[in-house]
Amino acid sequence: MNIFSKKAALRLLIVAEDKASAKDQASFLSTQNYSVKITDNIAEATLIATEFNPQLALIDLKLNHQNGIDLLDQLIIQNPEIRCLMLSDHVEIDSALISLRHGAADYLNKSLPQDKLLLALEHAAKKIKFNQHQEQKINNIHTEVLFQNIADGILIHDEQGYIYDANHAILTQLDYTKEELKSLTVFDIETGETRERLLNLWQSCKQGNPVFVNGRKQRKDGSSFPVEVKITTYIEN
Repeated sequence: MNIFSKKAALRLLIVAEDKASAKDQASFLSTQNYSVKITDNIAEATLIATEFNPQLALIDLKLNHQNGIDLLDQLIIQNPEIRCLMLSDHVEIDSALISLRHGAADYLNKSLPQDKLLLALEHAAKKIKFNQHQEQKINNIHTEVLFQNIADGILIHDEQGYIYDANHAILTQLDYTKEELKSLTVFDIETGETRERLLNLWQSCKQGNPVFVNGRKQRKDGSSFPVEVKITTYIEN
C-alpha cells in the first residue's frame, strides 16, 4: 500500500463590514493554505460556524450596527478551541482589553498589511497546532503498533514521492533498512508505472477513495516482483 499525505488547510471565518475587502483577504489567504468563508453579519456567521467549524476567525469589532464582541462570545461557546482575532479601524486600549477579556487571541488594526496579517494568523494558529500535536502524540503510540504489525507492505510518502516512513513488511519485501528506504523516492522502487502516471494517480486520489493499480516493486538487489498497489491519501495536520 502507498499512502501519501497533504497538509490540511486551516479553516478561517472572516466576518467583515466591508464584504468586498473581505473577498480580497480571502483570495490572498486561500493561496496561503487557508480554507476561507466570509460573511458580514453575526446571524450568518454563527450558521457558517456550525457547519464549517472554523479554527480561526477574523472579526470586525463593528459589524453594521452590531458588536463583534457578541459574535466572539458565541463562537467561543460553540468551539472553545477557536482562535479569534478582532479587527478595528482604530486601535483603542479599552476595546483591546475588552476583546482580550472575552477570549480574543489578538486585536489588530484593519489596515494591517497582508504580510503582517498572515503573521498574526500564523501566531494564533500555533496554539491550535500545539494542541493537535499533543493529541497526535498519544494517537501515534497506538498507530505505530498497528502499522508495524500489518502483513501488507506500507510506504508513506509525500506528493513528490519522497518516502518518510515504511513498515516492517515492506522493508522485508525490498530488503532495505528504513534509513536506506527513506533516502529514496517511490520512483526508485516502482518500476511498473512511469513517473508521470504515478504523479497523476496521486493527484487524482481523494481521501477515503483509494486507487488500485498493478505495479512492480524493485528490491535492493535489482530484482523485482509484481504487486497490486493500493494508493490512498490522508490529510496531514
